[in-house]
Amino acid sequence: MKFVESEKGLYYYDTSHLYTKRPPKSKTNSAYSFVNTVANNKALYTKRQVAQAELAQKVYELVGRPSYKKFIDIIHGNQLKNCPITAEDAA
Repeated sequence: MKFVESEKGLYYYDTSHLYTKRPPKSKTNSAYSFVNTVANNKALYTKRQVAQAELAQKVYELVGRPSYKKFIDIIHGNQLKNCPITAEDAA
């Protein structure tokens, strides 16, 4: 399976070749779905984990969006007094 880059920079898998190689009278049909939604991803975590991750995102924005390593260093170094997030929340 090979993903190619579109003109807009997104990668996609072109399934058109799957239909051109089949005999014309073939009654088989293949469908592919590569969609991941935010809701599906959130369903993998507890409500508390989602809330903490959202809080970590807000804190990340408030401190000026540093690099991930720098943000983790800030959290580990307790540079934000009374900050309720952990490095796990920021991951």
